[in-house]
Parts: sequence; C-alpha cells; structure tokens
Amino acid sequence: MLELFLNSENASWISVAIRLIFALLIFLIYFKNRDKLSFYFALFFLFFGIEGIMRNFAFATGIRHLYFADLIFFGISALMVLQGVEEVWDDWLKKYYVVYAAGTALVLLAAYNTYFIAGLPIGASNQLSLFPFYAVSGIIFLLSAYYLNFIDAKDPHPGDTLTVGGLVLLGILNFIVVPLLSAGLANIVLYASTISSSLFGLGWLLHIYKK
Repeated sequence: MLELFLNSENASWISVAIRLIFALLIFLIYFKNRDKLSFYFALFFLFFGIEGIMRNFAFATGIRHLYFADLIFFGISALMVLQGVEEVWDDWLKKYYVVYAAGTALVLLAAYNTYFIAGLPIGASNQLSLFPFYAVSGIIFLLSAYYLNFIDAKDPHPGDTLTVGGLVLLGILNFIVVPLLSAGLANIVLYASTISSSLFGLGWLLHIYKK
C-alpha cells in the first residue's frame, strides 16, 4: 500500500481524486444551505482537481498548451478562494478589483512562462521564471487566510483553525515551490499541496457541520 503512494504517478492521480471528492462534498453542502463560501470553496477544489489532470497529461504528452492549462486552472482555483472571501467581506478587495487584477497578472505570467521562454514551464530550464506566478498565488492564499481567520471569531472551532491553517500552508508552499522543484523534490510539492488542501477542505467541512 505504501508503494502506491510513493509512486509519483499514482500519487498524482490520488491527489486529483482527493480534490474532486472534496469538491463533491462541499458542493453537496452548498446545495443544502446555499452558503456562498461553500460554493467558491467547492469551485476551488474542482478547478484544483482539473489542474491536476492537466498537469498529469502535460507530463505524459509534453504538449505545451496543457502546461498553460495547468497554470491557468491553478490560478483560477486560487482566485475562487479569494472571490469567496470578497463576496463575504465587501471592502477594499471589491473596491479595488483585487480579484480581477490578480487574475490578469496570473494569466499574463502563465502565458509568458508557457510561450515566451524556451523550454516547458515546469522544465528545469525556466523554473525560476515561475516564481512570480507562484508568488501571486501564494499572496492570494495568505490574504484569504487572513480574512477567514475572522470567521466566527467569537465562537472559535477546530474546523476554523484547520481551514485557515490549510490556506496558510498552501500560501507558504507557493513561495518555496520553485526551490523545491529546482532541487528535484516534485514529490514533496505534491504531497505538501495534497495535505495542505485536505486540511483546508476538512476544516471547512467541520466548520459547516458545526452550524
């Protein structure tokens, strides 16, 4: 059983399955209570799962457009979390079109890394150029975690801590993903992202169950 998880190809598909399962569970919650955050968090896991599929096929085929799709779906998944936060906390995020600005930056950075630099985006030749893309994504996760930290502040719950903690870990991971990839530690990135996103999803399920 352990070998199943240690095999990088198997682990990548298991990670995709976990993401899609969380998407399904949170969507079911949304259809029951119409909670805005649940809707956007379900979209996060859905697009995060699609990102994993795109990445797996990109590795298998080497098709450049699939690498672009991989980056785009990852960026969209991060933006879904921030969009959910914006829907609940109507302040400077909406006033200054933060989601649109971040989305534009991510698309431009993804296109630059895919089509304007020699080599594939996740290849050794240009991994350092991906740092701005992942840095923007990391800021999105950390900013979202900051706002979610105030959920039910007067009535804290372990689920809230897991939700915020998972996002914080995802944010931090985005800032160190390039050095890890450059060091040949892609499996560590995969396991860390799976654990972090699972903590986020599990925390949110517990938060909703508390209600």
